Amino acid sequence: MTDDGGYDSPNPSDQDRTAQEEPDLGVRQNSAGGAGGDSAPEEKENPSPDLKALEVEGTSPKVSYSDVLVDGSSRSEEYPEFVVKDGVAEVEVPMSLMEEAEPLWTSFIVGYFMNDAPHIGSIHATVNRIWASPLKKTKIDVQFIGKTTVLFRIEDAGVRNRILKRKFWHISDVPLM
Repeated sequence: MTDDGGYDSPNPSDQDRTAQEEPDLGVRQNSAGGAGGDSAPEEKENPSPDLKALEVEGTSPKVSYSDVLVDGSSRSEEYPEFVVKDGVAEVEVPMSLMEEAEPLWTSFIVGYFMNDAPHIGSIHATVNRIWASPLKKTKIDVQFIGKTTVLFRIEDAGVRNRILKRKFWHISDVPLM
């Protein structure tokens, strides 16, 4: 270990290589080996404009990637304007988004049991037996939302309409609406 807190390298060429690889950040090191907090950064003279032009011609110009991304990005223009009323943000949704969009919730039905819901396996087996059409091979998915609330996913619109038309069902001796 050296006096300044660093380690001796057995190979002198390693010390030369590290000195060449480290960029000059304009911070001087004091004799204790740390960055000098009280010493001023090394000031470099500004070259004349002619010298700057020569340096740029010989090398590729430095481009900031953040500038390129900001200039090429149109996302800043896509953010809708919003108004905050009583702590709630209100956004006006363009009608063009609503006209051609198919709602994701059309194939779902929420069912409410009058008592605690039966086991999900018995619900799943029962509804697939009595609701699914044997000709269409439609499967009905079941998910619990709460203790007495169940979410059914039924892709077939005809089966969905038949279930909604009847309104009340008994599954494992528990009324479902």
